[in-house]
Amino acid sequence: MSASELKTGLGMLERDSFSNYRQHYRHGTKSNNTLGSRLEKLARIIPHGIAFSQRNRRLTWEEFDQQVNRLANGLLDSGINKGERVGIVGFNSIEWMVANFAVAKVGAVSFFLDPD
Repeated sequence: MSASELKTGLGMLERDSFSNYRQHYRHGTKSNNTLGSRLEKLARIIPHGIAFSQRNRRLTWEEFDQQVNRLANGLLDSGINKGERVGIVGFNSIEWMVANFAVAKVGAVSFFLDPD
């Protein structure tokens, strides 16, 4: 890919509002079917159910929701706004899932960077 093709491609990404990818609903209603709302529902319905297991660590849905909320509030306090992109660097882990859900909960868009 040439430098001009790369520059053109990057320019298109910067102008993309992602509105083409969102689900449109009749009469302007909004869906409550987001990652954040699904997590809150699971934490309410089965709070003590195992959400994640990694080696000898276990995290219930209630604990997971609490950690996600803590990080989501930290992201908001750091100035992350709805629609902004947030990079997550790390290996598959419980913390990686917490970060992914926290970014989604504040309405930002996550992208992943493999540290390998």
